Amino acid sequence: MVDPPRILTQLPLEITWIEGNRQELNCDADGKPKPGVTWHKDGSVIKSGHRRATLEFTSVSYKDEGSYKCVAKNIGGKKEKQVKVNVLCK
Repeated sequence: MVDPPRILTQLPLEITWIEGNRQELNCDADGKPKPGVTWHKDGSVIKSGHRRATLEFTSVSYKDEGSYKCVAKNIGGKKEKQVKVNVLCK
C-alpha cells in the first residue's frame, strides 16, 4: 500500500528571529513508504533525512534570512511547505 507524504509540522508562513540567537526549523513527515524530507534555500538542498529534517542555527545572522522550503517525497507523491525567515539585527 502506498500513502502519499504528509507534512506533520505546522510551519508559520513567516517568522522573525533575532540575530545571535539559537534557532531550529523542523520538518516531520509521514507516508508509506517513509518519505525523504529535504530543506531547500535559494533552490539548493541544504539538509535531508528520512521522515525528519532539522535545520540548526547556532547563532542566527543576516545571511540566514530568506525563504526555506520543506519537501517530503515518496513514490506516492510530493508535499511542500514554505516559511520566510526574517532576521532582526541587534
